[in-house]
Amino acid sequence: MESSQPEQVPESDFFKKRKLASVQKISSLTPLDQKNLCQKATILGWNVVVDYNKFQVGEKVIYFEADSLLPAKKKWTKGIKPKQLRIKTFSRYNEVFHGTIMKLDTLTKVENFNLKLEDLEEGFDLTEILEVTKYDEDSEQAIKDKEKKFPSEIIEKSDEIRLQSNPKYFELFEGKEFYSSLKYDGSSGTFLIHPETKKFMVCSRNQTIDENEKKNIYWDVANKYDIKTKLEKFEGKYAIQGEIYGPKINKNRLGEKDIKIAVFTIKNIVDNYYLDFKELVQVCKDMGLPMVEVTEEGIFKYKTVEEMVAKSKGLYPGTDYPREGLVYRLKENWNKNRLRCSFKVINDDYLVNQK
Repeated sequence: MESSQPEQVPESDFFKKRKLASVQKISSLTPLDQKNLCQKATILGWNVVVDYNKFQVGEKVIYFEADSLLPAKKKWTKGIKPKQLRIKTFSRYNEVFHGTIMKLDTLTKVENFNLKLEDLEEGFDLTEILEVTKYDEDSEQAIKDKEKKFPSEIIEKSDEIRLQSNPKYFELFEGKEFYSSLKYDGSSGTFLIHPETKKFMVCSRNQTIDENEKKNIYWDVANKYDIKTKLEKFEGKYAIQGEIYGPKINKNRLGEKDIKIAVFTIKNIVDNYYLDFKELVQVCKDMGLPMVEVTEEGIFKYKTVEEMVAKSKGLYPGTDYPREGLVYRLKENWNKNRLRCSFKVINDDYLVNQK
C-alpha cells in the first residue's frame, strides 16, 4: 500500500541504526552540589553527571547512551571496573541521568583509529569503531548460546530510537498525523515464513529460536495464537513483530496471568514495505491478533523533550509498576526508504525503579 511521501529529511539526521556511542557537543553545564564536585552536562536531550571543571560548554565529547555495553580488556577501557562497563540510567540530586561521556582524545587509545579528532563532526557514529554493543537479556543469552542469525535481510530488528538521542524528530513529526502506543515491558518476538525456504521462523530480538529449546516463550506464543496458520492464510506475505509479556517475563510488571503478545509492527515482505497505521489495524483484526494499546492519535504539536517525558509517566493498569513508556509513529510512511519515522520515550520512573 503506497501513500504520499513525507518531506525529504537527510538520513544522517534521522539515523535508522541506534548510535550507542557518538561524537556530540555539550550544550550546557550547571552545578549539582554546593561543594562544586559535580556538574550536570546536557548532551542532545540527555543529562549526564561529570566532574567539576573537567568539560566545557561547546566541547566535543564521546557520548555513550544508557544500555550501552563497553568492551572489556581494551586500552581505552583500562581502569574501568567490570560492573561499570554497562552504562545505566540512575538518579542523583533529585534528577535522572542517562548515559556518560568521555573526552574525545580517548580515541587516541583506540587501536587502528586513524581519523583526526578535529575532523570528527557532531553526530559521528562511533558504535562499531569502539565495539560498543547494546545490553539486554537477549544479548547476554546470545553470548552464552550459539548464535542463530536473525533474518535482518527480511525485516529489521525491533529497536526504536529514543527521542532524547535525536530531538530533531520534533521537526519531522510537526503538524503530521501520528499515534502513540503503550510500550510493554516484555520481550520482542518476530514471526514469519521465510520467502525462499518457506520455513516458519520464530525469533527473539537478536536470533532465531529453535522450537525444542527450553523455556521457549517465543514458540509458546506462536502456538497459543496459531501464528503459523495465520501467516499461511495470507500466503506468507507478512512478517509480524510484537512484545511478548506475562508470567516470568521481566517480573510480569503488567500483572498478567497468561502469556500474551501485543503486535506493534507488520511488514509486507513480498512488496517490501511496512504497514501504515490503518493497514496495521486491519491486518491485526483479520488475523485475530491483539495490537499494542493506542494511547493517543492526532496532529503532532509537542515542542519539548520535557513534556514528552512527562507524558510517558504512569502505571500499568491495575498495578503499582511504572509503565516503560510510549512509542510514537507517523500514521503514514513511518518506516520507508530507510527512514524510521518513529521513536520511543521512556518513563524515568520505570528506569530508576528497574531492578
